[in-house]
Amino acid sequence: MKIAVISKKGIMDNPLKKWLLDGLKESGDFDIQELGSSKELTADFDRVLVFGGDGTMLDAARHALAFDIPVLGVNLGYLGFLTEFDKDATSAELAAALKSNKHIDKAVLSVANASKEYLAINELVVKSTGARPIVIDLYVDDNFADTFKSDGLIVSTPTGSTAYSLSAGGPIVAPDVKAIIVNPICPHSLHSRPIVVSDKANIEVRIAGDEGEASLTLDGNLVGCAKVGESVKIKTSNKTAKFVKTSSENFFNKLLKKMNVWSTTLQKTE
Repeated sequence: MKIAVISKKGIMDNPLKKWLLDGLKESGDFDIQELGSSKELTADFDRVLVFGGDGTMLDAARHALAFDIPVLGVNLGYLGFLTEFDKDATSAELAAALKSNKHIDKAVLSVANASKEYLAINELVVKSTGARPIVIDLYVDDNFADTFKSDGLIVSTPTGSTAYSLSAGGPIVAPDVKAIIVNPICPHSLHSRPIVVSDKANIEVRIAGDEGEASLTLDGNLVGCAKVGESVKIKTSNKTAKFVKTSSENFFNKLLKKMNVWSTTLQKTE
């Protein structure tokens, strides 16, 4: 079994990572190849093994979905909501997970702007490039839904509902719910609230008003800008991101555990 290994920058020589990889190599069941980045992925890999946090996982998963390769993560980062294992993992557990055919398919957003198409597993963030708010018109299935005068707008998958959208006051959406979340960032109106629509909806975000420019960020990566009069179209892609899933821990247990760790860490740094 051919395994691509992708690591967060700065932990290439991490001792836990080295110990786990040495155990996998000693088994003789895996052809382990460490890559410099997710861009080096090719279709001949069977699995992608990621060492890092959620950002590293998202980057690897976004490149892996082009080849339909399942991704498995070991959390050596901060929160690790998307990783299957934490720092107490063993090489035997990793070996069993890599050989397993169990995985979950996570929805992916298709984002089109200026004849270019991008994919996002967590979210698209449309955000003012300046200090002033921008005006955004929202359309759902060609129906006008609302106008937001705000710092920006987040369009999220259920996976991304526990990321930036959550910090911006959006709802937590269980992973088995087929939906898209539209969440304004600091809207200048009391009536503006997050909207949850069907995963089959076609969403259009138009930059309105008299002035302003918006940056377009997908899963934390800046991909372009949109000016007044321009629009961004979002829908659920027919592609899915595959995450290896072997534990029996349910979503809500993991949510409580990770959110409590997050809160405790924040308290300690204050």
